Amino acid sequence: SRNFEFDFISNLRPARKANVLSDELWESILVNVHASQCTPEQRILVLRSISHEFFLRSVHMRALIGYFKTERQRSEVFIIFYLRIVDMHNAKMFRVRFENVAEVTKLQERLGYATFFPFFQPENAKFELDLAVYDQRLCASMFVQLALKEKYPHNIHDYGYRRVDGTEDPMPL
Repeated sequence: SRNFEFDFISNLRPARKANVLSDELWESILVNVHASQCTPEQRILVLRSISHEFFLRSVHMRALIGYFKTERQRSEVFIIFYLRIVDMHNAKMFRVRFENVAEVTKLQERLGYATFFPFFQPENAKFELDLAVYDQRLCASMFVQLALKEKYPHNIHDYGYRRVDGTEDPMPL
């Protein structure tokens, strides 16, 4: 196929005083979307068409992800609303919905590793970074900066460096 497909991701986050939907209104939207006769793909299109009109909290994202069964559907609604979340410091609430490492990797690739970086609660995050890619080098740098700010021993565990030829660097300290 000769289709060119891409995700455009703005790096703009919501303003501090962004209007967030009330829990009641969000629940009403979810119930109505779920009860509709539309296919999940049609529901996603509807959500995409109104996504620019409001902002969400992490608890809303968690609920939204739970309404979709397939990995593709979950990732689509996640991508649509990720930068509409006002309380990223609570990201752990919705990140736990993605248990499959491959699913998380696909989200990192679509959003960008730096955009998807868990700034507030990086514990239990797993990354495999290609240092030939700028965005992924930036993430490695952010992990090192976080580690340097913590008291030794830091929280980076099970790390390694694989050279271009495939051999592992022993990385002695």
